[in-house]
Amino acid sequence: MFSTQARAEEFLELVKREILVEGELRFGKDPVLRRDAMRAAKLVSEAGLPSGSLTAGVRLLIACRSSQERRGGGFVELGDRKVELSPRAYLGLVNEAREAGMRLSDLVEGIVWCYLEERSLREQKQQNRNGK
Repeated sequence: MFSTQARAEEFLELVKREILVEGELRFGKDPVLRRDAMRAAKLVSEAGLPSGSLTAGVRLLIACRSSQERRGGGFVELGDRKVELSPRAYLGLVNEAREAGMRLSDLVEGIVWCYLEERSLREQKQQNRNGK
């Protein structure tokens, strides 16, 4: 099952940690889930993402699901994606985008993604404080 003793010992440490934190062993019993999580963690690490977190990434995906996906269906691209803004907010965004040399849609998407990521990280910190 393990190619080296070091890999087996690494696995045992993960299992011990899971039992201590979760109170039971779930992750360690599922080799497909474990390999998937390890590959994902490696991608985050190799990409050098300073705020990279698998938990935050999954929370972002969950936050961006459509109502159909929440009911168990597949992704459906929405046809009407217009957002109405007050005139002052619109002008502020247009001016900011112009100064940054970017499209208005790119600026707005960046703002939304930053907000969602910050919310995800706050929720993760709250869960860590609550011991979950």
